[in-house]
Amino acid sequence: MNNTTLNFLNLDYIELMADGDHEMKETIIQMLLSEVPTEISNIEDAISSEDLKKLKAVSHKFKSTLSFVGYNDMIITNKEIEHIARTGENTHRLNSLLDKMKTYQSNIMPELKAALGLI
Repeated sequence: MNNTTLNFLNLDYIELMADGDHEMKETIIQMLLSEVPTEISNIEDAISSEDLKKLKAVSHKFKSTLSFVGYNDMIITNKEIEHIARTGENTHRLNSLLDKMKTYQSNIMPELKAALGLI
């Protein structure tokens, strides 16, 4: 990876998992570029259809993806979404949490691309 300044991402976990393998780092980042927008779209679909069971499953699965991203605000927001989906309490907060996730996505996507040297 190049020496890109990262304001939102923490790629330490990727470095640890790749153990110096440059191709593995690239593969993981490519996966994140695809998976993050897909998972946020899945969260949005579950919220719009008021399907808390699906929302719980999606946000739970998203936790493992977010560990690679290392963006603490995004991790915390996803935990809040999962908690609401699990308990059914404070569902009125889901749309604002989704808006946060979309903002976080817009923060990290350029950094992921930059980490690959795509921009």
